[in-house]
Amino acid sequence: MCAGSGLNHTDEGVEMVLDTRMVKRVTRGMVVALGVALGVGLFVAPGCAPHTPIRRTALIPNAYIPSRIGRPLDQGELRATFEVNTLRLGGPTSSVDGRILVASVGDPGLLIPRLNIGASLYLGVFGGLEIGGQFRYASYNWAQANTVGVLPFPYFAKRDIFMGGAGLRYNLRLPLRMSLSFLTELNVAGIPQSTFVCKSGQVCDSGYYIPDGSDTTTPDGKYVFEKMHTSKFFLPAFFLQFTWAAWRDHIHVYAFFGAERNVKNIGFDPNAANKDNSTLTGFWIGMIGAGVELKYKWVFAGINIAVPLETERAIDFGVSMAFQIGASVNIF
Repeated sequence: MCAGSGLNHTDEGVEMVLDTRMVKRVTRGMVVALGVALGVGLFVAPGCAPHTPIRRTALIPNAYIPSRIGRPLDQGELRATFEVNTLRLGGPTSSVDGRILVASVGDPGLLIPRLNIGASLYLGVFGGLEIGGQFRYASYNWAQANTVGVLPFPYFAKRDIFMGGAGLRYNLRLPLRMSLSFLTELNVAGIPQSTFVCKSGQVCDSGYYIPDGSDTTTPDGKYVFEKMHTSKFFLPAFFLQFTWAAWRDHIHVYAFFGAERNVKNIGFDPNAANKDNSTLTGFWIGMIGAGVELKYKWVFAGINIAVPLETERAIDFGVSMAFQIGASVNIF
């Protein structure tokens, strides 16, 4: 009898039970490993974007807080303000946030600054009315994409955001050291946009390239830079502010809400015949927030926090914070 051939029925039954348990353990281990791998993959995956024949990238302003926020001005008071308006504290920009970002056909392709800076000058004229103007700036280098697959501007065609205009505010005094203010702004901004076209006749999924005039062939699988242009937009804003003078003229606490106009595009365009159209259009953003302003003699400082209320797919400005510092003097 050969060694190992003397197993009886009892030994075979024990061996079958052991084999079954081992199979279950191996299967369970594989399922756990697969789940862990999937979870890790979901966490670090770079997301995906549709392979449309056209991709556009537009640089737009971040959602902002009105420049004439805070304490109402007295008649004849001139106020100069420097502001960080605004600093983005949230909003998805990449899969590093721990989320997979998936762009869909028709989604906007946007670069949104995480920081805007600006200045304003306002005068209290009479009867609670204030007039003035504001200017804001954001660098291309401060911007991040709203979703995956948004192609950067060519190095030689980088643009910044310059936005400015006039503003109006009316203050209505209320009992208990409170006031209600109507704030409006009308800004003009140049919105730069680049267009990339998939010309290879294949799926473009390996980045982009910029022709230099000497190219005789088009690389397969790459979007080709087509053109760069800037469009002017009027961007109005309308807000209401409730203010309470918490301590004399030194501390004012306020809350505000309203809406402002911004710009979007069709970043992932499935229509190849649409390449000559910019597709830039305006859309409204709601906003609510609160802040506090401290004043000592002729200088002041304020801090605000705001939550934009977007309704557009793939656009999430995230919670923002704004800072103001400046001085005011009575000129009449």
